[in-house]
Amino acid sequence: MIITGINGGSRVLEQILHRKLRIGMDVAGRPVDVLAVGPLWMGDLVALCYIAAVIGVATGTYHFVERPWQKRFDAWAFRMQRSRRLTARVGGRCPRRAEDARSCP
Repeated sequence: MIITGINGGSRVLEQILHRKLRIGMDVAGRPVDVLAVGPLWMGDLVALCYIAAVIGVATGTYHFVERPWQKRFDAWAFRMQRSRRLTARVGGRCPRRAEDARSCP
């Protein structure tokens, strides 16, 4: 996603600035477009921005996708575990686990 955004952004910037930002290279017999923004330090700056973007997207994904679904699953698992305990006690059968069997008459 990030690489696609950078690739599309470089194409748009090429049209706006009327300056070629990518060069074609031959790598292992295959033509490849390479982002050539200028001096080496500029390429390093682009690489650092890319790394920061990856870390930012990963952080956002963790906070807005991973954690909420973890909390939902934990709540669901807690409800399931609690309902199984109640079913075992109310159902008239003693539970199979030894620690639960102690509370059984």
